[in-house]
Amino acid sequence: MMPELSRDERLALPPVMWTPPDGSWIDCSVTLERVADGEARTFRDWLPRNDETGSASAWMYSDGNYSCDCNRWLDFERAGGGNPSLKWARCSDGAFLARIVTTDTGEIVYDERR
Repeated sequence: MMPELSRDERLALPPVMWTPPDGSWIDCSVTLERVADGEARTFRDWLPRNDETGSASAWMYSDGNYSCDCNRWLDFERAGGGNPSLKWARCSDGAFLARIVTTDTGEIVYDERR
């Protein structure tokens, strides 16, 4: 089951490996829930700012590369402290559910549970 993290808990997550050079990206907390057993893991990621709305764009998680279970499996394993190999990742759809909130305010950007 996906945890509802407080602002302090979201900010305590390790930051992503890179920092964008300007304000065109938004710091977000991504929770992936493995459907098979309900285990959820959360990590931070930068999402691009939507030029029209000013909020984070979740396109990569809804329709881009991060919507595929192979990439979600890699992120899920890394969020658990693992160092997964791409050779074990398998493309599929529906093994993980994603929920994304802004790290600072908790605004829901994307939620596949809805």
